[in-house]
Amino acid sequence: MLPPVAHARFNNLIEDFGLGDPVSLRREMVKYNSIISGSAALLVFHPGAFTPGDLDFYVPAANAANFKAVLKDRGFFDNCEDNKRPYYPSSNLLTTCRFWKEGLGRSVNLITIRGDNPLVVVVQFHSTLLMNVITGHGVVCLYPLLTLPGRGLIMVDTMKARKCLVKYGRRGFRFQTVFASHQCDYTGYCRNATRSIDDKDVLTVPFEYQPQSANTSIAGLTPFQWRLGPIRM
Repeated sequence: MLPPVAHARFNNLIEDFGLGDPVSLRREMVKYNSIISGSAALLVFHPGAFTPGDLDFYVPAANAANFKAVLKDRGFFDNCEDNKRPYYPSSNLLTTCRFWKEGLGRSVNLITIRGDNPLVVVVQFHSTLLMNVITGHGVVCLYPLLTLPGRGLIMVDTMKARKCLVKYGRRGFRFQTVFASHQCDYTGYCRNATRSIDDKDVLTVPFEYQPQSANTSIAGLTPFQWRLGPIRM
């Protein structure tokens, strides 16, 4: 994916959800260390595969009030009682608040997280297929060797997670608990491998062309390491 393609797909997504000017929104995402993840971020890598019913912003709790103001300035009103429950257990997820806009049949969700880095929640999603983010600088796929061919490693086995996996299965995606053809502890999608947001197995595409040595797509998200580990029940 080239930067102009990533840029155009981001702009289309922002337009579809009635979020106004994408340039100023990107600035505000950078300012408040907010990212977009979930199904909307997956759509950037699989355009046309499905129509997302909502768009999820993740923001540190310390910046939540400011980002709520950003959404309200763009014509959204909040209904925090209409809470969206996650499909995965995470001690780092604090609150979820839905925002609606008159005439728009889809919601924008503001999810607050513990700490400063929203990736702490992303790497706890129910499968690696959803471990993608949109930052104010570009798009990031944590498991491109699986995600781009439409595959995912199952990370959570609960009734809610199974329902979600079935939904994505109907959209043409495929899930497994393990992939046999890999080198344990080394291959990027091994459960036991220790990964870093700036390692060779992460795909990053900036919205604008940049020097080869730069990687602005993950600005504000480094340093960050994680390990998938066993399936969580």
